[in-house]
Amino acid sequence: MIVANNLEILHKLLPPHPVRIALGNFDGVHLGHRKLLGQLVAKCKANAESSVVVTFSPHPAQFFGRNKDFRKIDTPAVQQTIFRDLGVDATLELAFNEQLASLTGDEFVDSFLKILPVREILVGEDFRFGKARASGLDTLQANGKSRGFDVTVVKTVETDGAAVSSSRLRALIAQDGDMLLVNKYLARPFCLQGVVTDGRKIGRTLGFPTANLSHLTQVIPKTGVYAGWLSSAENLSDGRIVATDLPCVVNVGVRPTFGSDSTLAVEAHVYGPNGNNLNLYHQTVFLKFIRRIRAERRFESADDLKQQILKDIEAAQEALAH
Repeated sequence: MIVANNLEILHKLLPPHPVRIALGNFDGVHLGHRKLLGQLVAKCKANAESSVVVTFSPHPAQFFGRNKDFRKIDTPAVQQTIFRDLGVDATLELAFNEQLASLTGDEFVDSFLKILPVREILVGEDFRFGKARASGLDTLQANGKSRGFDVTVVKTVETDGAAVSSSRLRALIAQDGDMLLVNKYLARPFCLQGVVTDGRKIGRTLGFPTANLSHLTQVIPKTGVYAGWLSSAENLSDGRIVATDLPCVVNVGVRPTFGSDSTLAVEAHVYGPNGNNLNLYHQTVFLKFIRRIRAERRFESADDLKQQILKDIEAAQEALAH
């Protein structure tokens, strides 16, 4: 899959075929996004055309500061891996800056048509764009009619009586910790990317060494203990990320048993063969959250905590077996 950050480079890398474009933030690449991207890829394969996903970095909500606590669901690396797995030919990640934010809807569309042979643009039914988000589907459809490209509006996917959306997913992750529901809406496990760094080594003194994650930029799950998989990333020359999943128990919280300083930590203990001998320091790893086992709580002694960790491992084994 081609990955580019401006239209000129993308144009040089793409074959000389018409293109169909999916426009949006695609934060989380959930069931609704998958429906849209599935249509995009199928049409392009049927017509020997190039499928292009256009996203923005940073997310417009971050750029405008509408929510100071806003965090994305996926990192670009995770997002691009999903696009690749879905069969997308190219991703264009546009820098969302003052210049881009100042374009009207017509100017934004024109920037693509000047460079790419656009046959179709696909968007979700809540898509808005252009300066002050003043343009919507009517602007896009009017441009398509006058300038010779199709516009397809993909309806929102509803599950359990409500729309599947990125904002709903962020709430389920951060406020509920309901990974079963989150993963159902993502059609995959929620994946947290970070770098393993030195911690307080409390887990090692208990006999359960942990990988402590730093450089976290995504939405963090609700405090608690989770069953999951830890993958150490290996970046191949063709851009693919290959990793081996290792079963683990993940703690998200402030470690109250040991006089916490209220700093939120994400740490994973890999259990099973060789789990205690792993050296992951300074490596980029991915944590796949499968199920929340319990809430974080304070224990009266280190021995009480050790006994609970053994129970957590049993619960994790059961969760990961299904």
